[in-house]
Amino acid sequence: MEPKASVLIAVYNAVRELELVLTGFSRQSFSDFEVVIADDGSGPETQAFVDSFLQRSPFPIKYVRQPDNGFRKSKILNQAILASSAPYLIFADADCIPHPRFVQAHVQHQEDRSVLCGRRVNLSPQMSRSLTTQEIIAGKLDHFPARLIVDAVMGRAGHLEEGLLIENRKLRAWLHRAEPVLFGCNFSLPKSLLVEVNGFNEDFEDYWGEDTELGFRLRSAGADLRWVRHSAVQFHLHHPQRSKTANSCELLERARTANLSVCSNGLRKLSPAEMATASGVPPLSKEVAEFLTVGNSELVDLRRRYAAHPASAHSLWSQSFVESNVNLHQFRADNAYIWQSRGPVTKQTYCRTADYVKKSDRLAVFERLTEDGRFGAQSFSCEGKKISRDLLDSVLEINAICEFLGIDGMDSLRLLDIGAGYGRLAHRIVQAFPGVKEVLCTDAIPESTFLSSFYLKFRGVDAKTPVLPLDKVQQALLSRKGEIDVAVNVHSFSECTLASIRWWLDLIRSAEISRIFIVPNFSKRLVSTEADGTRENFGRILPDYGYREVFKRPKFVNAPELEKQGLYPTWYYGFELRR
Repeated sequence: MEPKASVLIAVYNAVRELELVLTGFSRQSFSDFEVVIADDGSGPETQAFVDSFLQRSPFPIKYVRQPDNGFRKSKILNQAILASSAPYLIFADADCIPHPRFVQAHVQHQEDRSVLCGRRVNLSPQMSRSLTTQEIIAGKLDHFPARLIVDAVMGRAGHLEEGLLIENRKLRAWLHRAEPVLFGCNFSLPKSLLVEVNGFNEDFEDYWGEDTELGFRLRSAGADLRWVRHSAVQFHLHHPQRSKTANSCELLERARTANLSVCSNGLRKLSPAEMATASGVPPLSKEVAEFLTVGNSELVDLRRRYAAHPASAHSLWSQSFVESNVNLHQFRADNAYIWQSRGPVTKQTYCRTADYVKKSDRLAVFERLTEDGRFGAQSFSCEGKKISRDLLDSVLEINAICEFLGIDGMDSLRLLDIGAGYGRLAHRIVQAFPGVKEVLCTDAIPESTFLSSFYLKFRGVDAKTPVLPLDKVQQALLSRKGEIDVAVNVHSFSECTLASIRWWLDLIRSAEISRIFIVPNFSKRLVSTEADGTRENFGRILPDYGYREVFKRPKFVNAPELEKQGLYPTWYYGFELRR
């Protein structure tokens, strides 16, 4: 008969520590579990110890080992997952001694598609060295021994509060309202959920990050990460900390921005086609992949033509900045065009924002827009609808523009989008209001002109969204003199120099565009980014061109929580030409 839980313990050459940990598991209040030892290439003494301990162990033990070929914790943990017998998996490390109710806490709080996340008390170096199996059997760590308290007061031990057992679930939840974080030494989940996300990512062959990366994928799969602190308690034996590597940091950052629920190199080895299927986003066709390259002749020509233009004196968007921040195949991913996962942003952030957007959307735009995640857009499913920042920001901006203009829709409107990026807002406006006359798109970045031209054609809205190259925008706007209802600038003036902003304002005024809608990067601050990194207030120069502020409101109205923790709060400004 299979046990109810499998406890997986990763180990490498730490026989004494492993004995202390297994002694802790021999005292558990819940006994229907097995232990799977995942040995990342230890010497023969580790297996000899496990064989010896097995003779007196109150629980079954399985032992899986791989040759010592460097840090390959993810690989051996995947082998341990496959070797486990139970439908529920609990993860611990070989240097973390469990409280007697550790396994019980994980088992009794389990729920479908939930991941339980705990923390640990950090013992002092002295206590870690002197602790014995007899002291663990006697329950020395169970009730805060005086020595542990003294060590904490003296700064030799850490996170003593994590050792407090709190029975009241509501109190535990109130104490830990921050988003849960998955620590590899103390978490549990249904085995089926871990198999669904393809286990641990074996690309991690250096210390640090494999557990956090798994947490990212579990969230993308719709799992609910929940704290089990003050219930599943453990005590960490001190050891020198290893430094994280550049490779681990790069893998982790890639996972954070990719929003994928599976990894390619996990329990199963997935091909690119299988990864595309798993993510629910079709792979790029060969034709598109070959077109979206830095050497494309259209893009090369745009760079040449933009090089000496007065609006191309960039303080931020230099060629090196673009090359390091924008992947042409993944131009809708988290990047300089639109941040999607930077800062304290989680699925809950997106879903809370989506709930606000639905309730505040007086034009019913939200229900008309769709998201498919193409070209790397980070997306989540909230109440059955797939959303992205691209979608949510567009709904709010469309509503705000119409509120500023005093209208109930954009049919028959002609707009100018300055700093159009890859064409996000233009695409969404046409998707929501097919009767719009035109959304003219222009940008001082050659890659943006190249991408928006491609993307708007890809989306089938290019007939309504002419893309104006920078060296032709003046002629195009003056030919439509007095015909454009509003100029829109979302975030890009905040990344321009004051001189560049003046160039655009000159052109807007010459084209007799009577209204300007601006969304700054820096909350309420209408400031530029100068070449030396300083900021200049460009709000003060708008009156020089005859524009006065007539509209101003926050992105989130009457929602103080979202103003602090929503999806990138900012403000909306509207300016009107004095008559």
